[in-house]
Amino acid sequence: MDSQDLEKLQALIKSFIEPLADDAIKKASERSNTNLCSLSSTHGFKAPDCDIQLPSETDPEKDNEFRSASVLLKEISDEATAWQRSLPENYRAAVLAVLHGGMQIQVESLSQISFHGIRVAGTLNGSPCSVLAHQSTIQLLCYGEAITDEAPSNPIGFIWDGQKVEV
Repeated sequence: MDSQDLEKLQALIKSFIEPLADDAIKKASERSNTNLCSLSSTHGFKAPDCDIQLPSETDPEKDNEFRSASVLLKEISDEATAWQRSLPENYRAAVLAVLHGGMQIQVESLSQISFHGIRVAGTLNGSPCSVLAHQSTIQLLCYGEAITDEAPSNPIGFIWDGQKVEV
């Protein structure tokens, strides 16, 4: 069999199979809510009047942005700001970071350092400290602290994506 005979055979098979495939797609779509475009793209069939658009290139970081430390820090700062408004005048919002093993840091600032990473800066037993951690390993306790002469108002900084909010 030469190449011309092979091309004729392929054309004959194609002319026989395409109408059967089109008919099968039409029947399937009449019996159910089958999306002809997705059926066409997954099985290689061309449904009539179907404009198939390939998915665009996706950015995994943008698709998962809701999981990022920046979103967490923004939400925490919004909550702390709202909660601060509900406190009596002589109280301020304070944040205590509780780390694995029960270590407690009096928070001065929370900063995004990577997609999931947070730097907790503050004091541990009265000494300055900074902890770099994955956001899922930190628990934050927000509480009202009385403002006195010995403990004046000391805002907490929340830093992410070039933004800084003090509560």
